[in-house]
Amino acid sequence: MRSVGVDVPSRGRFVLVNIPSFELIAFENGDPVLRSRVVVGRRATPTPELETAIVAVKFNPSWTPTPAMMRWEGARYMPPGPRNPLAGC
Repeated sequence: MRSVGVDVPSRGRFVLVNIPSFELIAFENGDPVLRSRVVVGRRATPTPELETAIVAVKFNPSWTPTPAMMRWEGARYMPPGPRNPLAGC
């Protein structure tokens, strides 16, 4: 992962979101154990870059769009479960 300027630790768990490639890679003890596509922002609403500790993961979350997303993009509430398009990401 040096090509994206990140030193993946050789011990423990580490999650990297590569925004330009629309990809999440989860590592355990330096080895990739999960790859997943991700949704990122647009030029006008870019995805923020940050470094933080993850303390919990929620599988099959519900998703509630902002009022602006409903108005401009036609987005709607998506309950958790297999029919949620975010569940396949």
